[in-house]
Amino acid sequence: MQKKFLIRIALVIAAIIILATLGGIALTKSRDGRDGTFTMDEVRAADTATDCLVAIDGNVYELTEYATENTSIRPLCGTDASEAVRRITTSTLTIFEPLKVGVIEEAE
Repeated sequence: MQKKFLIRIALVIAAIIILATLGGIALTKSRDGRDGTFTMDEVRAADTATDCLVAIDGNVYELTEYATENTSIRPLCGTDASEAVRRITTSTLTIFEPLKVGVIEEAE
């Protein structure tokens, strides 16, 4: 079961790289004019194909356009996918940087 999940994540990452490289999907760096800080509750609330945020290593990434085009991304929406992504690649920042919309706000 876990091996299938990791394979699925690897395929999703590959699809994101290919689409971003080919310019098939417009990449944005802002989300609704926000200042770039999010709580994990806000990330968890964005858990649909039409509103998809993913946290990875304290950063927040907008994957809505990918989630609407590729249903295999949907399970990542609204989650902290750090561990799953780290198992597949060590170059997370390079791969996902164009999709970064902010950071997770530190709890006080």
